[in-house]
Formats: sequence, C-alpha cells, structure tokens
Amino acid sequence: MSLANKWYQILNILLLKRCISLAELSRLTGTSTQTLKKNIDLLNEQLAGTAIINLENKGAELIIHRLIDFQEIMTGKLKQDRDFNSSGKRMAYILRALLAQADFLLIDDLAEALLVSRGTVNKDIKLIKAQLLDYGVSLQGIPNKGLQIVGAEYKLRLIILNAVFDYYSDDYQLKQETLLVIDKLAKHYKLDQSTVVLLKKVVAVTIGRILAKKPMRQGIAYYKNFESQAPLIEEFIVHLERVYQLTLGQYDQDFISFPINTRTTAMVSDDMGQFEQGVRLIFDDMMEEVGNNFVTEFDSEELFDLMKYHLMFMLNRVIFHIELVDLFMDEIQMKYPFSYEVAKVAISVIETKLLLPINEIEISYLTIYFELVLNKKKGDVKHRQVAIVCSSGRGTATLIKRQLAEVLGPDIELVQYSELEYQDIDLANYLAVFSTLPLPAKAGKPIIQITNLFDNQLLLQEWKRVDEPNILTSPLLDFSFSVLDDQLSYLENVKEMVTGLIANQKLSASFLSLWEEREKRQTTIFDQGIGFPHTINQGASKIVLSIGVFREPKQEEHQYVQLVFLVGIPEIIADPIEQVLMDVYDFIFSIGGNEHSIAEVSQFSDREQMIAFVSNLKK
Repeated sequence: MSLANKWYQILNILLLKRCISLAELSRLTGTSTQTLKKNIDLLNEQLAGTAIINLENKGAELIIHRLIDFQEIMTGKLKQDRDFNSSGKRMAYILRALLAQADFLLIDDLAEALLVSRGTVNKDIKLIKAQLLDYGVSLQGIPNKGLQIVGAEYKLRLIILNAVFDYYSDDYQLKQETLLVIDKLAKHYKLDQSTVVLLKKVVAVTIGRILAKKPMRQGIAYYKNFESQAPLIEEFIVHLERVYQLTLGQYDQDFISFPINTRTTAMVSDDMGQFEQGVRLIFDDMMEEVGNNFVTEFDSEELFDLMKYHLMFMLNRVIFHIELVDLFMDEIQMKYPFSYEVAKVAISVIETKLLLPINEIEISYLTIYFELVLNKKKGDVKHRQVAIVCSSGRGTATLIKRQLAEVLGPDIELVQYSELEYQDIDLANYLAVFSTLPLPAKAGKPIIQITNLFDNQLLLQEWKRVDEPNILTSPLLDFSFSVLDDQLSYLENVKEMVTGLIANQKLSASFLSLWEEREKRQTTIFDQGIGFPHTINQGASKIVLSIGVFREPKQEEHQYVQLVFLVGIPEIIADPIEQVLMDVYDFIFSIGGNEHSIAEVSQFSDREQMIAFVSNLKK
C-alpha cells in the first residue's frame, strides 16, 4: 500500500474512533507501532493546521481544526501533491497512460516519462497486475510491442475512480452548474458526503470517457438501477447531454447512477419491489448453502423480508467495489460468532456468482440480519428477577438494592426478602439470590454472598458468572472431551469419536451415516482449523457436544484442523434446547475466532480443564 493510501487508512479509522490505542491502530493498519508513528508524523505535516493527530498516553486522537478544508483532503487531495517518488503516483500515471492509449505502450517510454529505471517500472507493473485481478481486468504484454490493458469498459472506469482519479483529478473537470445539480440530487436522496464526492467523480469520468469515444456498449451483470425512471435522474441526464454536447446511452445512464444505487437502505424507493424476484433467487441459493453447512433452521420469509433491501444495495456495492464504513472494528465477529460464520457462508455464494471478492465489512453487516432472527431462538427472557436477602435492617437492605440496581441495570427486577421469608419463597422465577449472610441453596439457584457492597466490579463479576452460566455444564448438554490420534486423518478421528459415542449410547446408530452423507456434500472443516461435524441425533433429548483436539495442526489437503467440535442435535428441538443449541454454536465459533484460545485448548487433556477454561473466560 502506498504511503498516501496508508494515510487515508489512518484517517478513516480515526474518523470512526477519534481516540484509539496505538496498539489497536497498529493492528488495524497492519504496521508496526514504530512505522505507524513515522507515518502519523508525516501525515501531520501534510495536514498542516487543518487537523492534527495527537499521540499521547500510547493513544492516537484526531482533532479537526478546519472542517471544510479537512473534507477536501478526504476527497483525495493528499494524493494529488505526490511526485514520482511515490509508487502510488507512478502506478496511477501508468494506468492513466494505458487507459488513454488505444494501442500498446512501451515500458521504455513509461520509464522515460517517469524518470525512473526500467526495473522500477517493472516492479510497479507487477503491483498493478495484482491490483487489477480484483476487477477482472488484465495487462497483456507482447515482446517488442509493449503493454495493453484489457477489460470491460465499466471495470476500466472503476480503475480510474479508485486508482487514478485522486492523483489526476484535473483530467476530469465538471462545470459549476453541474455541481449544483448534483448537490440538489444529493439533498433529495440524503446522500452522505463521501457518496456525493463519488457521484461527482463518476459523472466526470463518464463524460471524459464518452468524449474520448469510449462509451459503454453492454450492461453490467446483476446490477440493478433502482432510479432509472426517477424524474430527478431523467432531468439530470438531460442536463448532462445539453451542457456537454453528448449522448448518454442507457448503459452509461445506469453507470452514472450507481453511487445512488449503492447507498444504505435508509431511503428505499417505491419502485424497488419489482427487483425482489431477482434478489430472492440469490437469497434462496445463500440459504441452501447455509443449510449444507449448518443444522439450524431460519424463518426464511422473515429473514428475506428483513434483508432484501440490504441485499439489493449490497450486490450493487460489490459490483462497484464500494466499501461501507467499518463501524464495528471486529466487534460483530466477537459478539455474534455463530451468526458471523453463517454470514460468511452466505457471502461466499455471492462471491461465486459475481466472481468478485467481497470485503469483510459486508460480512459484519449481513451478520446483523442473521443475528436478529437467531436472537428470537435464543429466547431472551423478558421478566428477570433477582432476590435480595438481608438481615441488617431496612436501611442496609435499601442501600444494597440501590447498589445492585446500579450494577445490574434497569432490566433486572430486584425483590427484597428477610432471612425468615427466604425459607418459604419459591425461587423458580428467580435468576439468583444476593445475600449478606450464608444461605442454603434452593431450587438449584446460585447464592451470591455480598462481602463488599461498594465493590461494583466484584458484584458485576459475580453477576456475570451467574447470568451467563458455563454452557458446558448445562443440564441440557452432554459434554465429553478427548485427545485425537495424530496418526489418523480428520475423517478417521471423527469416525472414532462417533463410534465411541454410539457405543456409550450418547449418539444414535444412524448418526454415523447421516454425518458421512453431509461430509460428502460439504466438508465440515471451517477456517482457523475448526472441525464442526454435526447432524441430527435421532431419539435424543439432549445436545451432545464432544470436543477433540490435535496437539498440532493436522493438514487435510488444502486445509488444516486442530480442534473438532462434534455436535449431536436432537430431532425434536423444544425452546429450552434451541436456546442452548444457539449458545453452543456461539461458543464453538468464539473459540474458533481466537487463535490464542485454539492454541490453549489444543493442549488440554480432559473435560475438567475445558470446563475451567470456559468458566475463566467469564471472569
């Protein structure tokens, strides 16, 4: 990544999180802390009074002094001022020359124009070729003739927008009256500032290409122009044709509109219903693949109704390489690990259809929709009560109640009892009991004895331990643990695990054949070395979870596996079972998303170590 691109990466992160630790910023930018500090020092020189990034207390904070000037910088101004010592500027020049040339271009001519060696140009070209792969565009070279860029016109325009425009914006100028019309469109469609900037760039590039006799001659697969018949858009097209003395074909009109068609779903037009059928076909393919990977049921109609507009805009964003703002910074994957894995599988279907890579940010956004539906399965309890037992007088009891309300929040109802009353109350509807004195356990409810009323952290820690019980000790889960044989393959080890559980009457005799059938359709090895063989366990009343570990990663063709989570799912899933099953799924993929946890768990020898590990995670 060029230095200018690295600067913009830093700025975009700091715009979301005005203050962030250097360690986290270093991780997100993929640079060492030392290099990051140097990049920030150079960036502060470029910002020169417009804004500054303060480095204090091992953190970075963005302070903006002149907002309008800063917004101009965020349109790409820092790239325009770079010279040919910048690889980004050289690559932009090479692409600009190739895109303007109808014939081949000699490397020697490029080296002469850039005032660099032929070897430097060859290195830049190698980087360009890698960059073009994501666009489905290629550089074709013929000895003694030179280089030529080959690809669909809309893809070439995307390359101009993303790799050339910011360095050579003077090549693409719009008249003031056009800028005013675009601002009117932006107000109507409620476009954010970055989308307005993109729309202006798209219009400028489209006009430039048409005037250079490079119109679009074919449509774009899967792209939907939701605003093709909108009066304001039609007026805008007429304006462009009149002011710039050109004709815009339907394909060019569609291309110009794409920034509006890649916005978020905050504004949905009335005409979008006509596009539901096309996106439904993709949705159904997604859900079929999800079903091939996971034994869990979704309400497809509810899910489609929730995400259909998001999918429509998302498909357009993927086609045009538009990245959403990353509001989550890995938090979605950490908070909803199973839904995130489901979203990854769903996204892979779209990648296959579009033959395009999809940014991980889109996975996070799609995760939210899966989690909304799965969350109903988890059955969040609406009425949650905690009992308080105190023998120190009404004043102390009131103080305890106030302190616990501060720690536990407004969603928990606190009910106060005396020691005598405690003997007769039914605890069936209570999550836990907080007490100032030792009490006998009742109805299996945890007793939390308060030793320091004013230690909020201790109270919160105890509550978290109760409110989020260890999933491995659930009465609805049969849990076992084993160390796998590294001399056997993944499939052989799973077969051994299944056979043993069948012999112990934990799994039904049909489990093995059902799993083998699923394995033929789809491998159960996931990312980060996680094996997840799971299927229906006929006749069972509990969920069976058996964890097997390889001491070292086990290579399996193009994948590796280190932890195996074998799950037997009851054929009939009542609400309590379904809640636990969702928790089991989240548990599996939260472990799988953390390489340190994988390394630690792989060295365990028995179930007690695993149970203790999960308990410690909650502290």
